[in-house]
Formats: sequence, structure tokens, C-alpha cells
Amino acid sequence: MGCLRTRNLLENKSSLKGTTRMAKSRKILTVVEVSEFLRLHPTTVYRLLRRGELPAFKIGGGWRVNMRDLDRWCISRSEAHTSRH
Repeated sequence: MGCLRTRNLLENKSSLKGTTRMAKSRKILTVVEVSEFLRLHPTTVYRLLRRGELPAFKIGGGWRVNMRDLDRWCISRSEAHTSRH
């Protein structure tokens, strides 16, 4: 009985790890969180959003940014900067 219960707990735990990892990869950020992450003033983030330079979407009038998209955007900006120099 104990082995079966332990196996079920381990299976549930491993499936939760995947869920947690998936939730982290799908994290949605607010403008304030994006500004803290990029170390920019929120006004600068809003400017980038209005220009369409930052990948984002609106929900209920507020901007939201997918963390994975933000990471990709940072990498592409970094690569563009590196190729110019």
C-alpha cells in the first residue's frame, strides 16, 4: 500500500512540476512589471507599446506582455545591436 501511495505522490509531484514550468513560461506581465524587468520608466514602456515596438496585448484597457515574447524581443534587440557593432 505504501509503495503505491508513494508512486502516486511522485507521479502527481512530477506532473505538477511540468504545470509549474508551463505556468512560468506563460507568465503575463503588467506594464509596471515590464518596466521593472527592463529597468525602464513605465512611461517609456507605454511609449514602446503605443508604437507597437514591444509585443503586447490589451485586456480591459490595460496592457499585458507575455514573458516569453518579452524574452524573445530582448534577444532580438540584443542581436540587432551586436550585428551593428
